[in-house]
Amino acid sequence: MLDGDRTTTVNTEYIEAAIEEVWSLLATPDGMNRYLTDKVEVAGGKEQVQAGDALKIYIGDLVNHALCVRCKPPVVFQLADRFQPLLPDGSSWEYRLTTAFFLEKLGKMTKVTVKVEGYTEEEWMQWIRQSGEMGWRQSLFNLKCVLELGLDLRNEVFGYPRLGVSNYAASPQQIAGMGLNPDRIRGNYLIDVFPGSPAANAGLRSGDLVTCIGGKAVDSYQAFVQALALSARQNRPVTITFYRERQLMQTEAVLSYHADYTGLIDPTIVSLDEVASERRKQNGER
Repeated sequence: MLDGDRTTTVNTEYIEAAIEEVWSLLATPDGMNRYLTDKVEVAGGKEQVQAGDALKIYIGDLVNHALCVRCKPPVVFQLADRFQPLLPDGSSWEYRLTTAFFLEKLGKMTKVTVKVEGYTEEEWMQWIRQSGEMGWRQSLFNLKCVLELGLDLRNEVFGYPRLGVSNYAASPQQIAGMGLNPDRIRGNYLIDVFPGSPAANAGLRSGDLVTCIGGKAVDSYQAFVQALALSARQNRPVTITFYRERQLMQTEAVLSYHADYTGLIDPTIVSLDEVASERRKQNGER
């Protein structure tokens, strides 16, 4: 869930597995790779992480230069994160958070809580906050599937088609500031529309307020993701309803599974430097 102070997210999952088994997936390099990450490098090549250890964590086209600041097996594991996402145009930027995992034994179940702190009121960080909360919800679900069913569903969970935008659920105050009635209208505000993306090709622009995708209302970030995922079942363009300068408009978009927008690359096969170079080249050719 999103914390009311807009600086924190908290997600909780209950898993039918021993607390030590859950810990091994959350707090060891090999375990992380079983449910979430593509590659984890620990300074000194350690297999067990301790407080003070530096980690380099790869998740698709996202790199986290992390420092373990607290490690108390099997109940608390905390990282100071320095994230560097690679954007579709080949550029990158940096933001910092703190991620803490709390484990509690409840009979045959283990309660896992992930608390992420450090979000700011900057517009980009609100996108990171909402997408990060959704990402941890999906990741904890996959952790549960791996431990309870022996199924790694990360590609199915994260492999939905994309529009090629950065967005977040607009607040009522923001919607009112756009000259619209927040009692009637909800939607996702587009911070950026990446060049050459499905959204750009459909004529969407930064500043648009998307209210429906494929006939599904997208009044929250979660609803936005769900609408994209549901559109994967349709072999045709999806209708996008949006507001621009107080005018209600519609367009159609052909969603994309391209790694530029899903982020689903394998950094063990191709380096992020190569991916960034190729993306910059493609962006320059547009």
